Amino acid sequence: MAGGDSKSDRQIAKDVLPVQVVVPAVPVELNATQPWHSPRKQFIREKQWLYHAARLLEKVDGTHALSAQADGAKEVKYLTLPGADYFDVEVLARHCVDKGFKLTSIGFLAGGEDNPYRARAEMRQQELIDRKLITINSHTYGKRIEEVWAKTSTTYKDLRNKGPFHIVNIDACGSLSRTEKPPRLIDAVYRIVAYQLAASRGPWLLFVTTDARKGNIAEDTLDKLNKAIIANAKAESDFRAETIELFKKSASNAPEAVAAASAATGKRFVQLVSLGLSKWLLHLAESKGWQMKVHSSFYYATTPKPTRQPSMPCLAYEFIPPDDHLEDRYGIAVAPATPAHNDAPVSLSMRAVKKVAEMEDLDRRLSNDPDLNAAVVAGMKALLEDAGYPASVINAVK
Repeated sequence: MAGGDSKSDRQIAKDVLPVQVVVPAVPVELNATQPWHSPRKQFIREKQWLYHAARLLEKVDGTHALSAQADGAKEVKYLTLPGADYFDVEVLARHCVDKGFKLTSIGFLAGGEDNPYRARAEMRQQELIDRKLITINSHTYGKRIEEVWAKTSTTYKDLRNKGPFHIVNIDACGSLSRTEKPPRLIDAVYRIVAYQLAASRGPWLLFVTTDARKGNIAEDTLDKLNKAIIANAKAESDFRAETIELFKKSASNAPEAVAAASAATGKRFVQLVSLGLSKWLLHLAESKGWQMKVHSSFYYATTPKPTRQPSMPCLAYEFIPPDDHLEDRYGIAVAPATPAHNDAPVSLSMRAVKKVAEMEDLDRRLSNDPDLNAAVVAGMKALLEDAGYPASVINAVK
């Protein structure tokens, strides 16, 4: 009805027009440094995450795990908790561009549409898309990553529709398991690993950074992680000896050594959680015929001065798929010879305990190496400048 404003017209408009946003999404102000602006965080980005990612991509380039698509593009898929600044994404994206890859970033960042940190993250993501550092398929979900735990959730469906991923980065400021009830971060890790093992066609990386302070992990979870260590120590004498050496040299058995580490704080407790988590993940991988290698890892302190103690492990894992060997019971086919290895292979469990024993104190390393500290400070400042931070914030990074 021309020129009219009937009740039915108003109802149609109400149904089809977008809902008016009462509180606009205003990005967080760039007026202060954040924990992820520290030199040690930049070290982890460059020397752990990027280092292992670059090695993985070199390994899978040209294989079925990272083959060229119809348009010639080689898409690297990255699952992350990007935070407000997307710095981990930018560091990896620049490497991908240099090597001729295209990075698709899928992030989870909880918060409503009026959340300033989510608004900041979405703005940064669009900047990286506009600069062609990441693909237009990149997306940040306004959801908690813990929600992937339920296979019936829309969050898990989102994950499944975007994966599988070449690199998964669970960079969490909180605990893997503060309570005993799901959904917890450790439940999300389980679901992601289960999905990746079922869907991936090649090796992939998992990075886990988490708060491992004593009291921040549910006793039930810690007890189960400890049992994974003790069970391995019972089955493997070399592992048992290394575990005792790591946690309590004077212990007569592994349970005694593990109990001593459970009662400790700082470095020993962080290493206990790291080894328990590593053994749990290794068991999950082996249950599906996969292998898992623990790579060089670090820890640093987030506890207050002056009694600062290690509290945050930064762990790196590489999952390796089963080979294509088939059991030819009758020996009909002639398989090519497997190259011989001069050295006896170290079991993956022994690799895990050795890598945990070798975990490096990142605070101490940067303090003792001024040149290294200066290099990561320069890298951090460059990222902050590129992201539009003012000089007052950039100059505060030391």
